[in-house]
Amino acid sequence: MATLPPSGEAPPAAAPTPPPSLPPKVNPALQYLGLGKFCAKLPSRNWLIFLGVVSTWTGLIVYDRREKKRVQTHWCSRVSHLAELPMSTKTLPRKITIYLAAPPGDGISAAKDYFREYVKPVLIAAAVDYEVVEGRRGGEIRNAVGEKVRRWRRTKGESGRPAPGEEEEEVGAGESGMTPKKLREMYGITREVPEDDGGVMVVGRHTWKEFIRGTHEGWLGPPDSQVQPPLPPPPTEEGKAAKAALRAPIPPSTVKPEEYHEKPLPPTFPYERDSLPIVSPVAVVPFPHLLGFLNTPIRIYRYLTQRRLADRVGRETAALCVGFSHPFHAFIPTPLAEDGQAIIVPYAIRSVDGKANGGDGRHGGDIDVDCYSEEELDWDKKYRVAPSDDELVPPTKTVMKEGPNGEKIEEQVEDLSEQQRYQLNVKRDAKEWAGSIFVDGRIVGRMKRYDQAVVTPEAEFQIQ
Repeated sequence: MATLPPSGEAPPAAAPTPPPSLPPKVNPALQYLGLGKFCAKLPSRNWLIFLGVVSTWTGLIVYDRREKKRVQTHWCSRVSHLAELPMSTKTLPRKITIYLAAPPGDGISAAKDYFREYVKPVLIAAAVDYEVVEGRRGGEIRNAVGEKVRRWRRTKGESGRPAPGEEEEEVGAGESGMTPKKLREMYGITREVPEDDGGVMVVGRHTWKEFIRGTHEGWLGPPDSQVQPPLPPPPTEEGKAAKAALRAPIPPSTVKPEEYHEKPLPPTFPYERDSLPIVSPVAVVPFPHLLGFLNTPIRIYRYLTQRRLADRVGRETAALCVGFSHPFHAFIPTPLAEDGQAIIVPYAIRSVDGKANGGDGRHGGDIDVDCYSEEELDWDKKYRVAPSDDELVPPTKTVMKEGPNGEKIEEQVEDLSEQQRYQLNVKRDAKEWAGSIFVDGRIVGRMKRYDQAVVTPEAEFQIQ
């Protein structure tokens, strides 16, 4: 029982109640927005998951882009001294030729974006002039390279059929009747490096395959030009079909790869030079391009490691700007070489030290003719199998047309739907890109590649 107080005594007073705490002062603007109170507490489980995922991905992307910028700045600084060298007012900077082709399964815009993002900053830092030769379809780069070599042979005295408009271009241009080349010669304006020896850059393995084939066709084939004039516009067709018909057809190969060793060298072949003009020295830049929804994990990984690709491309581009070159190491007699010809296939190359080289394309002398063979694994399967010649012949149908004198004339035209035309174009591209690389020792033995070792810190230390 509770103890009662003695009679006559008042009960003890209760403890005073503390006054209620005033509400915290809130900014009226935030109060009207419904953001008046913020309590210091841990976020909920869902918020922790959301913040963790977002911050992780943001950190990975920010770190990769920062390192990518740092790597590109490093390679630009390696060649920036070339832009500060004095030059005469009548001397033009060195000019290189860049071959850029649409990757398998995609358009030329993807290759252009790749060039602007990884290659162009280093070329600008070195103040190197360049000319881009684009290939939108399989075979255009092959024909362009071969045509340049054939034109060089004709200028050296070989007789051959000129390209359409070539004679007019040599005679004159404009009101003055002088071509830009003749105007430069008249005023004594020269290149820092002759245009034939300015250098070549090839972007991607698919472009490299066409470049090799075009080089062999240019030196081992006939000197006649293979350029064909564009077809006249059809009178009735409209839209995309009409635009596709306006493009000039790509001429077929003049020399099959299996026949390289059987063809003689031309009489104008530069035996006195240690490097072939027009096509050498050359720098081959990697161009990994993966498509497909099922390849999303690999594409995400590459998206988060662009700094590594920027380092590989920057090293190759810096080596081209510096200009030191060495012969290709791939053409060493192997069990596959017969009669001066070597059939290059993955993991069958031998470098100068005799060790097997898979052509992984890292730096120095490790890169051979079969460089960047791993890029073919990114291609769609339909671009990795070479079709037969019969598969490239489109079906035709006979139509009756009216002749100049009003008579009826039978004419064979292609009978293809849009889907069949697309599949035929895919097979034609695969014909250019699929299969092994065939080379001839007489050609590859005189080709050179830019030496990446001269832009490494070890080489700089040795030079100092």
